[in-house]
Amino acid sequence: YWAGNPNLKPEKSLNIDMSLEGENKNTYARVGVFHNRIKNYMSVYFTGEFQDFAPYLKGDAKYQRAPDMIYSFKNIGMAEITGLQAEVQQKFGKYWSGKLGYTYLHAINKSDPTMPRQLLDKPVHKVDIGVTYDNPKTGWNGSIWGDYYINMLDSNTLNNGGNYWPDILSGDAGVYKKQVYQKKTFGIWNLMVQKRFNKNAMMYFGINNIFNHRDDDRATQERVYRIGVNLKFGGGDSKTTPIGKDGNKAANANGGVTNGASGSETGVQNISEVVKLTDFIRPDFDTTKERGVEFIGDYRARWMSHDGTNRPQSPFRSNSAIGSAKANMYDSNRHSFEQRIRLGFDARINPFTNLSVIGSMTGMSGVDTSWTKSESKGFNHQRLDTVDLTRHVKKWDVSVGRLNEPMGASGYWFGQSYDGVRGVWTGNDTQVRVGVGSFKHSTGISDSAYTHVVHEVITRPPTAAELIGINRDEYPYDINNATKTGADGESKSSDDAPAPDSPSGIYESTYKGKVDTIYFYQQLKDLQDEYEAYKESLNLSWSNPNRDQELEKANAKLAETQQKQAQVMSRLQDILTKAYPTDMAEKKFSLDIPSGGYAMYEITNKNTGEKLYKTGDIMYNVNSSLYPEYLKEKAKGLIVSADNKDALVNPKAYVEKHSDEINQSVAEIAKYNATDNWSNYNNSELDVVWVKQPDGTFKQSYDYYGQPASDYEFTGYLGAKTYKYDSGSYVFSDYDAKDAIYKKNFTMSSNDWGEGSSYYGWGMPNALFNYMYNLEKVVHDAESENKLP
Repeated sequence: YWAGNPNLKPEKSLNIDMSLEGENKNTYARVGVFHNRIKNYMSVYFTGEFQDFAPYLKGDAKYQRAPDMIYSFKNIGMAEITGLQAEVQQKFGKYWSGKLGYTYLHAINKSDPTMPRQLLDKPVHKVDIGVTYDNPKTGWNGSIWGDYYINMLDSNTLNNGGNYWPDILSGDAGVYKKQVYQKKTFGIWNLMVQKRFNKNAMMYFGINNIFNHRDDDRATQERVYRIGVNLKFGGGDSKTTPIGKDGNKAANANGGVTNGASGSETGVQNISEVVKLTDFIRPDFDTTKERGVEFIGDYRARWMSHDGTNRPQSPFRSNSAIGSAKANMYDSNRHSFEQRIRLGFDARINPFTNLSVIGSMTGMSGVDTSWTKSESKGFNHQRLDTVDLTRHVKKWDVSVGRLNEPMGASGYWFGQSYDGVRGVWTGNDTQVRVGVGSFKHSTGISDSAYTHVVHEVITRPPTAAELIGINRDEYPYDINNATKTGADGESKSSDDAPAPDSPSGIYESTYKGKVDTIYFYQQLKDLQDEYEAYKESLNLSWSNPNRDQELEKANAKLAETQQKQAQVMSRLQDILTKAYPTDMAEKKFSLDIPSGGYAMYEITNKNTGEKLYKTGDIMYNVNSSLYPEYLKEKAKGLIVSADNKDALVNPKAYVEKHSDEINQSVAEIAKYNATDNWSNYNNSELDVVWVKQPDGTFKQSYDYYGQPASDYEFTGYLGAKTYKYDSGSYVFSDYDAKDAIYKKNFTMSSNDWGEGSSYYGWGMPNALFNYMYNLEKVVHDAESENKLP
């Protein structure tokens, strides 16, 4: 993070240098010494302070949003730079040459005791090595060169990792003591090979940073492969003579026009003889050019390769990131091929007026900086790059149209074109350029922080803990600590107030009553606390003669509360269904089958043929490995996905609508339970059985207790049944599970414990607990326990 310094003073320097150089046929050598005394020397430095973007995070939690170091500039007073430079260039035969250079710097801080004696970012030794091959006859040439920087104090890196998170906590960071910058030695090698076919065609291949030297603190670029073809149409070799008196003069102007198509200033490149600083000052109008029209253009084929970065703890999903930031956050490998053709003309209308027009066709819309991967290899997007009408009046050149303006003589090159007007005054050694216009067509930005500053609230996606309101990463099983404990780790009980930086603390201080799209647990807890307070106001003691009426009030309030809690969960459900549609559809739970229904089956004695009957519980859990996979299809009437809204917000209507499916699923599950129940008797003995009476009723019998089960075989499944006692025997009937399943899963009375009291702090109906549990699980599973937004 950079902070400005309005008190900076300009540098003043005195420089003395002396050099000696010489050459012969194959060797060139130069050696020089210099001494530079600088007053008010400006240096970058670490201020010793941090920009904390998350002050509510404390202790070990700080790494989640680590503070940023604050850098600035300051005058350190007097500095001296004394050094020696030496260079040797040697030819080896006809085509080969080599270069060796060495620089020694004694760059010292003479006056600021808070800064190191050695000036920052100034290596003590620098070595340059290069080898070149050049064969003009074949058109091949190539170079490999490297630069070594030895014993350089890096302004961006504190020694011993002092600018990293653990040292900030332990007190070893620069904010706590004098800054000690790290001394670095490194080298970077580069390669470039070119093949020139003729004056108008050349191809090249190169590698920057061959050995992939990485230094994130200095933001060094990774290894970059460069390949390209330069083709020139028209220009200097054109045989067309433009309209005018002197064809030779016109031909001299042609070379500059080609550069105009390559992205430089509008088409006019010749330099007025009165201006000698050719690399710095260039007039917009060439007064030597004759009247005429020249056609220009170029073709470019480009392969782009981007190696992605493996960032830790990043929630990358194709449907969870929004807008153009997704590509930058994801930082995936990107490779593509694209081509571009540009055509245009440069016309001298009269001695004082020039018009240049350049258009291009490529596979992508917009300018290069608006995308990093080309999706098209064709020419399906057309663009007008330059329209420059320039009028020359004495020392003024006034241009209007779509103009290219290279901003910055050193260090900053904007390189985009704007629609507007520009005036350029050029003297013998001075040039003034003024203009106004819009960069919108090239950058896509019509307004930005460069034009004015506005105060806005910036939002970001929440973390899993912020969305749900439970810090399961640190406290997976303790709901009090997961919602109330802050970064200091102090344990909390159900009666303790939450820490200010805990999920509940942040919710109460910042979001309660204002936002209902995060901290869902706290919203549910508020409703539950409201119900508990209401229940406390009732007289539910056994001695109260009106206790039944009070219970009815409590039950009615509880039903109302649970309906509101279902609405809160429904809002969370909507968010997660949009963010993780596949996960929500795949995350399922099964409705509990209450007691009172039984899987009834028949067994027959293998020897006597006597028939007996047994019953077993009806049980199923879609998430249990105890049940076979094929049963999921048969049990689908009892299976609810996490994205099922009907069962959450209107359960009674849902059960009524699916009653046939529910009963059918119960019957299929009971059939499986029957065979499974009998298999448990394998190699064991019978226990209590049912004996069928002549009137069709049943009686329980212990007369067969202890008989080998192997004497019997499973001979029939009778269905899902329930029974009632009547006059000494039991009457079995088909089990209608609909109402019982609704009551078991979607309702509870004020006296019931419910499900999830240890997991969430209070009991809920089974289905409500399963919804909340699975919604929370979708977030944590989908984000792979990621703690970032």
